[in-house]
Amino acid sequence: MRLTLSSFERLTLVNQYRILAAVSTSDREYYTRLADNLEAGHTWLYRDFPHLQEELSDSTCRHVLDILQLYELLQASYRDLADKDGIAEREVAFDGFDGNNESEMLSFAQALIEDHRYVDVLGETAVNSHGRTTEVYERMLAGWRAMGEPHDLLSASQIKQILAERIHPVHR
Repeated sequence: MRLTLSSFERLTLVNQYRILAAVSTSDREYYTRLADNLEAGHTWLYRDFPHLQEELSDSTCRHVLDILQLYELLQASYRDLADKDGIAEREVAFDGFDGNNESEMLSFAQALIEDHRYVDVLGETAVNSHGRTTEVYERMLAGWRAMGEPHDLLSASQIKQILAERIHPVHR
């Protein structure tokens, strides 16, 4: 991430890093070096600011929340079904996000857990699917939206219809 800092922002960070250097026992040199580079205006040395990730877009946040909302509905509907024939509990379990290709979504899911949101869907730790999931979830969301985005409990046939969207159309 390329940062552009005002003189005031640089001065504020210099002071914070000097304080951290003064109280740190193990990272004193690191904080001093950061403060020195910021103070001297060595932009190239701090342009990729440590530990600061790109902001997550509203659309990505909304996408993750939509996915979790759908899985929350699928799971609640499954629990309420009297006849679960043809639907395995595992099928309505959230598969997670890929740590390599969807790491920002995986990180957001973990932050939601820590904020005590969607814990029933996500569990105690965000799951790394070890494979891309975005396209699968997009098809499932499209199927749910085609039904009119019902928020009441789904029927078994509606659950099956949404779950069928996991399979790529080419392989159906």
